[in-house]
Amino acid sequence: MTAGDEAGASLALTDWNSDEVVDLIIGAPGVDTLSGSAGKDSGAVYIVLGPITQSTTVSASATTTTRAGLTDARFGEQVSHIGDLDGDGRPELAFASPSYDYSGIGESEVFILEPDEGTEDLSSAPYWHLKGGGTSARLGLEMCGAGDVNLDGYADLLIANPANSGDKGVVYLISGSSVQLKGGGGGSYDYATEALTKLSGSQSGEGLGSALACPGDVNGDGHAEVALGSPGHDMRSSSPTYDYGAVFVWFGPTPSGSLAPEDADSSLSTIDTEAGLGAVLGTGGDVNGLGWIDLAASAGGGEDLVIWMNDRF
Repeated sequence: MTAGDEAGASLALTDWNSDEVVDLIIGAPGVDTLSGSAGKDSGAVYIVLGPITQSTTVSASATTTTRAGLTDARFGEQVSHIGDLDGDGRPELAFASPSYDYSGIGESEVFILEPDEGTEDLSSAPYWHLKGGGTSARLGLEMCGAGDVNLDGYADLLIANPANSGDKGVVYLISGSSVQLKGGGGGSYDYATEALTKLSGSQSGEGLGSALACPGDVNGDGHAEVALGSPGHDMRSSSPTYDYGAVFVWFGPTPSGSLAPEDADSSLSTIDTEAGLGAVLGTGGDVNGLGWIDLAASAGGGEDLVIWMNDRF
């Protein structure tokens, strides 16, 4: 690794090679994969197989997965352990390349890669890529494995672009049953037109999808839920806007089609000016001992933490 690689910009833990030992996935979106201007900031992902000790080094231990030669693609800006999308018993990983100009108009890609051993070049490795979305799509700025939201037997994927459409933000729910991994360049999937559900922000600057949480079944009905942070959302109609922020929860099964924050099954909001509630989300387990998973959200401009105690929301 060298200066400017931005190694650690994103991280994930998974058992990549199915040896029952946890492995470390490191995103390095600033890696230059070719000399000169070609391949500058094309990005790379390093897979460090466990067991990992104090003497483990990336240069000696990593299997490198790279998308070589795509200038400014910033592959690896986000990496996410997303569960078993294709039903083969092995969890997949999603690698985002939000700056990749797929078609010359600023479109972007997310690569879904099957676990394997050895160095992988995505020109030949088994993967699917999610592409499309129009000018300056910036797909994959946030991602998380949503579990089986629609109970079709496959894990599903939430993928967000909080900068979409005047920073309103948009989040797509991708059904795992639609994702089939292929080799030799992989299959493609236009997420913008084929997603199971499209969740779109309704206010300029609200940044829906700035944070995602996939806590599983939080209300005990057998369906996985999804939570979206919207730190610029204003629950009151006001001008100028005050960036109060909000968190929106949809209970599974999430309806198909297009939805807005106002369609959420539950929400958490504040009237503190510039609180930015929902800029960061986390699932902290059962904090209050009621037997249900609770949610945590940042607020106070990043200075406060709000624990949303779950009484089934």
